[in-house]
Amino acid sequence: MSLQVEFTEFLNELWADVEHPSESRAESLDHAYHLMSEMEGKPPLHLVAEMYDNITGDEESAVLSHTDSIMWLRIVNTTAWVCHNMEDGQRVLDLGSNTGHQLLWWGSKFPNSEFTGIEISEKSVGVAKRWLGKKPVDNVNLLTGNLIHQPPELVNEKFDVVTTCFTLETIPDLYKFNHCAMPPWILKSLTPNGKIIACLTVPDWYWLENIIDAWREQGFSLISLDLYPVEHSAYPHLIMDKQGVDMDLDIVDFMAERRSILFDYPWKIHNPPFDNPLNWGDFDDHELEDIMVHPLRLETWNSSAPEFSSLYPHSDPKKPVFVFTHPDWQIDEESIALMLDWVDIENVEGTEHDTWARVGFRDIEQMGDSAKELLKEITESITRKMLFSKPEIDERPMAYTREHILALTNHFTPDSSD
Repeated sequence: MSLQVEFTEFLNELWADVEHPSESRAESLDHAYHLMSEMEGKPPLHLVAEMYDNITGDEESAVLSHTDSIMWLRIVNTTAWVCHNMEDGQRVLDLGSNTGHQLLWWGSKFPNSEFTGIEISEKSVGVAKRWLGKKPVDNVNLLTGNLIHQPPELVNEKFDVVTTCFTLETIPDLYKFNHCAMPPWILKSLTPNGKIIACLTVPDWYWLENIIDAWREQGFSLISLDLYPVEHSAYPHLIMDKQGVDMDLDIVDFMAERRSILFDYPWKIHNPPFDNPLNWGDFDDHELEDIMVHPLRLETWNSSAPEFSSLYPHSDPKKPVFVFTHPDWQIDEESIALMLDWVDIENVEGTEHDTWARVGFRDIEQMGDSAKELLKEITESITRKMLFSKPEIDERPMAYTREHILALTNHFTPDSSD
């Protein structure tokens, strides 16, 4: 039996006698979640207790909240993954335990371990204690408190593991001032070989990189990092400890690649960050969507970046430069990069036409004659094909780029199809 199935059965037994909340109560929960959606996360910490007193402050509301389709999958997969990475006999501090359902199961799985959970919502802790009565274990301690400050009950206590499942990174107070660094009292409470087991929800991989770097500065090494899908979303799961060898990788690059593999998305590296480059092509984004799959890689850059400013003068600074690469696109061990940018016509003297989108190949002048001949042949054939159907590059830049991508892919992998 998998850990996910085992935990599911545990929760079904735990909640078997919990009734469905009234219609008005369910509507109030929808309102609370709507507010969080508008805020794109949780409110400041001083408001979190009141919010979760409402959402999970009674058994009926808590079960309804936990069994929401997306939340349910997150809870089951996350709890099972953390369990897989625990060992019996450890002392575990769980941050943001909510109604304690995870701790109760972990406590039953590891009878020689000791689990302490901290939750800011007093009513949610009350629900957790009622559920502890249904599934009694003697190695779980449930505390109400603000995790930024050490509860008096934990003075002089030591822990081997800190777990945080969608907690630290969701507190705006923590991220604003220190990129979610561990509060000092938690660091002091960890044993010399202590570790962090974390499941996070972050808006982008730059945010994740900031969190990991903050924990590195506190003496932890990244020893495990992966991305776990939940329907159309995915969440990073990671382990950091004080004794391991730090993983030497580019966090943003690595996570973008993992996401592209999981969902068959292009491997997109955004620069400037936070923008979806396919939102910039004003007319025909759909032309690329059906072929943009891993391992095709898309990067976007500012036109003023050193990599392009001298090679491609007059690029429109209001639009990014697109760069497409593929591991198979190589001639004489030289990698081919396809580029798309837009020309800022106002800054080009003597311009006699309105063409403002252009497709080219990066560093083509530095490549050998065989590469130049191939790319000249491809460009000429695409130009004839596109002009025959009468679209202009400035009218359908993505379609023009798509044809180059397909031509390069078909040349280097002859068995591929459109």
